[in-house]
Amino acid sequence: DMDIISQGPQFIDYTVKKLDEYGVPVITPGGGLGAHLNAMEFVSHIPQQQYPAGALVCAMYLCGGIRGMERGTLSEERNADGSERFASMELVRLALPRRVFTLSQTEYVIDRVKWVYDHRDMIGGLEFVHEPATLRFFTGILKPVSDWPEKLVAAYKAEFGEDQEDISEEFNEGLSEEFEGCNGSEGGEFSGSEGGFGGDADGGAGGDAG
Repeated sequence: DMDIISQGPQFIDYTVKKLDEYGVPVITPGGGLGAHLNAMEFVSHIPQQQYPAGALVCAMYLCGGIRGMERGTLSEERNADGSERFASMELVRLALPRRVFTLSQTEYVIDRVKWVYDHRDMIGGLEFVHEPATLRFFTGILKPVSDWPEKLVAAYKAEFGEDQEDISEEFNEGLSEEFEGCNGSEGGEFSGSEGGFGGDADGGAGGDAG
């Protein structure tokens, strides 16, 4: 059924075009996998050694409960000498599996991504607390390089209200438990991020590693 098959790419195209209209750095044109934010431009002040795409994933989760997937230096393994292997691109994938999200949910994501972009200067970098030798983006643990998450969340709540955690939970309600995201943990640390706006769920828009 072409109506069912085309629903995902149509929502992706809509998301990309709206974000582009708002001036948000996004890869154009939209494809069939997801909307990809250009983190290297989005948070250009964050050096690659502080994982800008990973930091952006965390910022979007903190401010809206939006789960993105880092595709950049954090997903690379280090060189044999221990130095970073810097990716040529720093992307955040917002995957939209077909027949999972409503238009209102998509509009919510677009609005919150725009808010994060408008406050992008508040976002800081990340550094590893625990860095496994392989698949570090799955099981590694990172922490913010400063108290930027607390300041960003405070600004978000000041604008949208103190009930934003409830709204984020409502947004995510009913989504598959397979969707993994960048989730804050005690001590201000972040787990390695792997997932998507819709996650890379079976039957949906798949990812490179999920």
